[in-house]
Amino acid sequence: MHPSAHLRTRTTSTALPLLAAFTLVLASPALAQIPMPVQEPRPAPELEPELRAVLDNFNLAWAERSADAFVRDFADDGDFMQAFGRYRYTREAIHDFMTFFFSRQDEGFFSRETGVRVSYLTDDLVFLEQELEGEGVRNADGSAQPGRRGQMMLILRRTAEGWHILHYRYLDIHGGPIYRDPAGG
Repeated sequence: MHPSAHLRTRTTSTALPLLAAFTLVLASPALAQIPMPVQEPRPAPELEPELRAVLDNFNLAWAERSADAFVRDFADDGDFMQAFGRYRYTREAIHDFMTFFFSRQDEGFFSRETGVRVSYLTDDLVFLEQELEGEGVRNADGSAQPGRRGQMMLILRRTAEGWHILHYRYLDIHGGPIYRDPAGG
């Protein structure tokens, strides 16, 4: 057995149930009926420099349309799901998808950070969230998407080499209530 296999199994057994529980809470029908006011972004917490560098690599990836920068901090077996449900497993597969995605984006694209939150699940496992605003994203057919707000959610594990992304999820953030009563209430 590879020396890191035990750590990966232990970390996965911790991280995956947390990610599953988080997803179930978000998908709850009861939660979908609660009006959600638009909130102002929270100020960025003081992140340890290595975690700030992970977010800076993503910001650089978008600014330069660089798949190399995008996957720089992924674990070899990290996974990725973007807002439209496109899922990739392994750094190589994520790189291939982002190379395709960035090839369709033009100079009009931009993205900026509007908020950051970090939760330490253990000393070596974190849940890191980054809220973003962007404009100019192009669909595969070349048509433009409207301006978007979104949230990138990462679960990262600290190793001797630094922080590595195990799980990446991106969700769109919609203004106003997430549930509209058909009766108008």
